[in-house]
Amino acid sequence: MASDIYKLGLLLFKILTGENYFGQAYMHTSENQPSRTLIKKKLSVYETLKQESSLVLDDLSVLLHKALAPHPEDRFVTVNALQHDIHNHLAAFPLHAHPSSMAYHLKKSYLRNKTKVWLLLGFNLALLILLAFFFMQYFETVREKERSGQILQFVWEIFDSVDPDHAQGEDITAMQLLEASIGRIALLEDQPFLQSELYLVTGQLTSRLGYWDRTRELYLQSLAALPERSDSRHYLQRATILKDLSGYYLNVSEYRTSDSIMDEALAFLDKSGRNARAVRPEFLVQKANILRYKGELEEALALVSQGIVLYDKSHNPDLEDLLEAYNIKASCYREMEKMEDALRVQSRAWEMTQEMQPGMSGIMLSTLNNLAIIQGRVGDTELALENSHKHWEMQKKIYGSYHPGTLRSLNNLASAYQRAGEMEVSDSIFILVAGLFETHLGPMHEYTVAANYNLANSFYQQQNYPLALSYYYKALEADKVILGENHPLVAYDYNSLGMVYMELKEHDKAEKKYRIAEKLFRENFGDEHATIARIYFYLGELYNRMGNTAKSFSYLNESVAMAEQLLGENHENTKRYRQKLAALEENLIAKSGVN
Repeated sequence: MASDIYKLGLLLFKILTGENYFGQAYMHTSENQPSRTLIKKKLSVYETLKQESSLVLDDLSVLLHKALAPHPEDRFVTVNALQHDIHNHLAAFPLHAHPSSMAYHLKKSYLRNKTKVWLLLGFNLALLILLAFFFMQYFETVREKERSGQILQFVWEIFDSVDPDHAQGEDITAMQLLEASIGRIALLEDQPFLQSELYLVTGQLTSRLGYWDRTRELYLQSLAALPERSDSRHYLQRATILKDLSGYYLNVSEYRTSDSIMDEALAFLDKSGRNARAVRPEFLVQKANILRYKGELEEALALVSQGIVLYDKSHNPDLEDLLEAYNIKASCYREMEKMEDALRVQSRAWEMTQEMQPGMSGIMLSTLNNLAIIQGRVGDTELALENSHKHWEMQKKIYGSYHPGTLRSLNNLASAYQRAGEMEVSDSIFILVAGLFETHLGPMHEYTVAANYNLANSFYQQQNYPLALSYYYKALEADKVILGENHPLVAYDYNSLGMVYMELKEHDKAEKKYRIAEKLFRENFGDEHATIARIYFYLGELYNRMGNTAKSFSYLNESVAMAEQLLGENHENTKRYRQKLAALEENLIAKSGVN
């Protein structure tokens, strides 16, 4: 199938380059075809090859160009055809996919008979030219060349293991392809470093497909295969594996374990000497993201800002890595209720995506998604809904309907519908997504909890308070297990419970929940923060309903003063608090009989 050819092309691109391929990010605007020049630049694994480099790069770019063609009719007709051309490449025969020319065929003929040619031309003399000056570099080149050949051979064996002749007409999925490769990796015990690398890249690919439990096994196998050696190369490899293992635990919402492993990864990175310089910003940004999920927002913000500074100091920072850092920084501001800063940073990130090749890559999708969330939070409902829908459609197209990232995007789309007042649409989506998350990820995963919390918000807005209460408690219990008793999101859960109890006229319970939320907000954000102003507002409303006018006036007055200072006089919440205070004052005047 053409879709399987495309998936196999994605796999080949990842294994050869160490990067994820997003089709339109490597396309020419005019031709709407993958750029062979751009693909060739990504094949850095071959930059150490000498005589063969141009032809090898050209062959591989042709293979990828055809396998990743956006139009199915332009791809290889069958998996067998792709397999045959890979075999031709390894055997130095001309590719069927390559434009035929006399020069090309002569070069291939030379490669198949190069030993005889170089014997005649004195190949041995040529090898000695720079031997005295670049002795160490020579051996490094040989090692990289051997590694390149080994990886190519490994790729061929993967494809051979799922030969369509053996599959007997059954569709070959990307996950089946990866599973077929794992047994072959186990046979590389005599090459432990290569074995470790291949387990790692297979784990990364499995993670991209959303099979997170399988990913963990592969990362652990990569660690087990890596020899215990005290040199910079092995330290860097161990650090990289631990970083990705930490990312697995972040994906499954085990934040404490993720943080602990990330600290270990940073320790090995420090031991790897100058090799660490290029990747340190990436490690710092991931550490910052873990801290963000743990609720340590100030520390996360400082660390991700440090990572951005290091990226800016580098001569040619990877734009995708830099965008990821900006996205995390904006998310920190958003969760700190600093919405103006969040929108400023996220808008800057979206502007930066325009510097990329035309199309929607994964990082562009993440940036668009974050922008839509912030737009919804600041009240730009129409634009948030438009961007949320666009993000979901693109996510679904790239990863499929049931990938965790696609379901999370659908959950965000439901939130946008909720803010737009289309409650029937949002409720149906929330219920669907919550059920799918619970089935595939379990009740204690962050995505499942978020879907339940959003559903509770919807029921609250529709004044269905018993159902809202049930879902808020469900979210609270899960958040306490996942995040811990003192996390900011737990404080928001208590705040929401207080709101429901206030509407149910169970004032004592409402006051108790608000006080717990206030305590947690102070512990996380300090005494001067927008969340404290919000709690004061709700307490003011609660005491008004309880008939305690003096307390109500005091808390509402304090909420307005804090909001004006922290959010500004024109902020939506400041206006809301001020209106409630004005209504109370009018009521007091009316009761006192003053005209």
